[in-house]
Amino acid sequence: MKWRIGLILAAALLLVPLVIAKGPSDRIILTGPTIAGDLILTDPEIVYPLSMGRLEDFMAGPVPEPESPGDVYYHLERQYEMQVGQFQTFDGLRVYPESNLIYYDGIVNGSSGYDHKWFNARPDAMVTLDTIFDPSAQPYLVLLQNTGVIHFLDPTTLQEAAQLTIFQDLDPLPLLDFVDGPDTQTFYFDSQQAGFTEHHRVSLADGSACRVDALPLSAAQSSGMLWVAGMMADDLSRDMQGTTLKPIDMFGDGNVLLYHPLGRNLLYDYSAEDRDEIPGGILVMSQVNNRQVDRWQPDIGFAEVMAGDNRLYALEAPRGDTRVELYALDGHSGEILRSRALDDGVWHLGYAVLDLTTLTQPNVATYADSCRLHAWEMPYLFQYTTAALMRAADSDAG
Repeated sequence: MKWRIGLILAAALLLVPLVIAKGPSDRIILTGPTIAGDLILTDPEIVYPLSMGRLEDFMAGPVPEPESPGDVYYHLERQYEMQVGQFQTFDGLRVYPESNLIYYDGIVNGSSGYDHKWFNARPDAMVTLDTIFDPSAQPYLVLLQNTGVIHFLDPTTLQEAAQLTIFQDLDPLPLLDFVDGPDTQTFYFDSQQAGFTEHHRVSLADGSACRVDALPLSAAQSSGMLWVAGMMADDLSRDMQGTTLKPIDMFGDGNVLLYHPLGRNLLYDYSAEDRDEIPGGILVMSQVNNRQVDRWQPDIGFAEVMAGDNRLYALEAPRGDTRVELYALDGHSGEILRSRALDDGVWHLGYAVLDLTTLTQPNVATYADSCRLHAWEMPYLFQYTTAALMRAADSDAG
């Protein structure tokens, strides 16, 4: 990871114009007058739009120093994870919400041409910053079902808080791949039919859903250590037959968490597990030597595992019956904290901070075939289009 920090620092020192090409921060320490102590941000959907070159409008250049930017400002200290649990501060800045202005303090242990100058904040990034202080926003565990219903659960009790029906007037489609949105009123999911996958966006503010061609940029970006865990999972999977490993975005004590995605919908080979060829549970791997140091809940085959606020949430792969079990586990020991039986069917997990106060009975989303893109979706669409054009040009040249 040291080379990654070195490249980022070198790019900043050389004032490369496309600062947006840098990798997103791994975490941000936020302080301000309405925050007790330090608020540590790690959610990629929050951290990504607040990363360097995405919060500040560097492309438009500096602005004159304001006479009065506002009485309230928040300080952001952006960090990268050098090794598991070891963070290094890269830069710092002050954000003034009243004027949407930013004073860029500068790079720590370095310098750049942006240091000690004022810039405009990008509007879409300010939307993300506002959501941090939304008093109605709460964390929810999200369950997507193959009946077209989305369930929102209290992540502590695993009891249902609300639900939303999608495609009520259409044939229900299997829902999968939940993606949290940059604000507390928006999220995304995929549906799949006849081998085709489509992206959908849900707006809780007006109870609408629509098909989109682009997702938030953070959906395609892994934080530093999740990327490292993904590389480890890929390397280990090459030596396994008929299975694969997936990383979990939860780390501690110098270890990385991996698991085998098992289950009916993934052609789970139970006899192979009995022979210990495809182990169940959660594998605790050392980042130092890629060796397994522990195995949590080895007797349970998990279909999905994900992290949320120092906990792990997992769906058990059914084994010859209709039972589907949902688990909440301690993220540092793997101990089962709570479980709940779900109805038969194919389920998928998500985790989000949302404002559900606008949901009203009967909680049915009004669906449209297409919708206008949000500001945070535009860069991804442009990037995709540019990449497609470049590939086409290369193909023509060949």
